[in-house]
Order: sequence, then structure tokens, then C-alpha cells
Amino acid sequence: MQVLVLTAPKNGVGRTTLVHRLARQALQNDAGPVVLLDADPRGDLTQICTEQPRQDIIAVPWDESCSGPKFQQLKARPGGLIIVDAALPDQPNTLQQVLLIADLVAVVVRPREDDVAQLSATVDAIEAADKPFFFLVNRAKRHGNMAAATAIALAQYGAVCPIVLPEDEPVAPSLRARVFRKKKKNEADLKRDQFWAYLSGRLEALGGEAAPAERAESLDGQRERRKFPRHSYDIGATFTWDRRVFPCRIQNISAGGLAMTADIAVPLGTRLKLQIPYLGEFDAISVHRDAMSAGLRFVIDEWQQAALVRDLTGLIAAGPAAKKAGGSNKSRQAREARGEESEGDRGGRRRATEDKAKGASARKRARS
Repeated sequence: MQVLVLTAPKNGVGRTTLVHRLARQALQNDAGPVVLLDADPRGDLTQICTEQPRQDIIAVPWDESCSGPKFQQLKARPGGLIIVDAALPDQPNTLQQVLLIADLVAVVVRPREDDVAQLSATVDAIEAADKPFFFLVNRAKRHGNMAAATAIALAQYGAVCPIVLPEDEPVAPSLRARVFRKKKKNEADLKRDQFWAYLSGRLEALGGEAAPAERAESLDGQRERRKFPRHSYDIGATFTWDRRVFPCRIQNISAGGLAMTADIAVPLGTRLKLQIPYLGEFDAISVHRDAMSAGLRFVIDEWQQAALVRDLTGLIAAGPAAKKAGGSNKSRQAREARGEESEGDRGGRRRATEDKAKGASARKRARS
């Protein structure tokens, strides 16, 4: 069984509710059995499981035995998931014990400045335990813009889940029965499904074995911790090297660099210029190479990097359709700034001129 730990820099971020929802979602996706460990001294998870009992979800209060031999036997069982509602950094001993058994840690944060400001103690504890982790922005307001700003700030600490979970919207009593009968998934449900897909991928990548945080091979052969999360970004691009333009295919990308495939081998240490659709042009240096791909590190300043984090967060959270629309709008804006027209723009202008001429001819015939 794999162990997922949910922690947070402070209370009130929706961590315990999320633990219970993840347990139900795991069972719906045949990822059970599920065992819940309540390591929060307040015992909110135990109370929720008591008020909403289910035979297929077992909730156990945390104690010293949870990291002992019996627990290791439980963890050694194939399949299933153990989800821990962890203590906060103000309970360092308990948090340290919980992190020792973790395979993956999710740090739940609201899109608020004070939540981000209190992250240091949580991140320090996770890094001291050398566990892989990511941030999850939870309870984002539907029409707010703080979620993107929070993701940018979180990316300075580590990987950020591209799925932002929205704040639960209250349903009027008169509509509850109707909503229940339709059983139609709203935006929040769809976001939770997307988050489950992301989480399942992270757990599957670990293969049931605790692994260190994501790392990258640097140019000089030393290993360094990645500062930014990588995202799948399968798209064609080009790069300019020695005044020649070559096609390439991007495999994944982060605000620090990317992996790509190309017909030409790029030597280590080579400086080149990348042209990436929807994102722009970037200077980069080759830092990794194998038979199948090349790894590039962006050579950009902190302002360009912050803008890239923002753009990547928006593209990945919005999905492929929005990326396509966003790229189309961005290209159109660029053309307008240069005073250029696309084929569609010229065709539309031509049709408008023809319609105007036909209307003038019809009015002339009517007068005669």
C-alpha cells in the first residue's frame, strides 16, 4: 500500500475534507482498500468518519504504533492506499514521524498571502525527511486571480499541481433535490477528477516505493534539486543554432528548462534560441543529452521566469482547448501589433467588401 500524506502550513485550508473525499474517490476508481490515519490532534477526520460511516473506509487515530512493525506489514500489502491527515508544523515530532512513512506528500494551500508566508517550516520538514512533495492550491474563488499568483509563489519552493481546486459553492435548499436527481458533475467535481488523475500518475510513477524529490542531471555531472515542476507539453517547436533553424519536438517543460527530441544532436554546453508556440522565444543551453532526447536549461532572468511560470500554470490548468484558443488570440494580437493580417482576416475583410458592393448595386436597381 502506498502512503499519501496531506499537510498544510495552517488550519482551515480544507485538508481534512480533502482527505475524506480522496478516500471516496480512490474507492470509486478501484484503488482501494483505503486506510485513513488521523494525525491531527484536533481529530476532525475521525469525527467526519464517525458522522459519515462507511465499511470500506477505515479511520484510525495516529499513535506511536502507526510507524511500527505492524504498520510496515500493512504497507507491504499489494495495492490500496493509506492517506494521512498530518499534523501541522507546530507539532514537529508528530509531523516528523508521519513524514518518515510517506511515499508522497501533498501540501494544501489556500490562495492567500498569509498561507504562502507560513510555508517555510512545512517545506523544511519535508526536505529534511527527503520525501517527494507537491503543492495543491485549494479553495480558490471562482472569479479571483489569486490562484495564479499563489502558484507562481509556490513554484519557488517546489512542484505545483496544475489543477486548482475551487471553493465549494453553497447550493440553495430549494435546488438541492434537483441537483441530486440530475447527478450532473459541476466544475468542482470535474476539477477533483482531474486532480485524482494527476495524483494517480504521481503515485504510479513512484511505483509503491518512496523516492527522493525530482532531480535533474546538470552539465557538470552533479545532481541538483529541480526548482520547478515539469509538465507534459507535447508540441512542435524550432530552435536556432549557428544561424540555422532546426525543427524539434518538446516532450516536457518547466520554468527552468525542457526536454526535446530533434533530428540533430546538440552538443553539451551549446547556446541556442528556442521558439516555442504560445510561450515565445527563449535563450537556452544544452545540459543533458542521450540517444533519444536533449535537456535544455533556460538562460533567462527572474522576471522572464516568473512570467513563464504564470503562462505555464494558465495553459496547463486551462487544458488543450484553451491553450489552442489562447495561442490563436495571442497570435492575432501579435499580428495586429505588427499591422499584419491572417488569411481569415483578409477573407473576412474581402467578404465584407463584396457584401457592401452587392448592397449598393441592389439599392441602385431599386431606385431605377
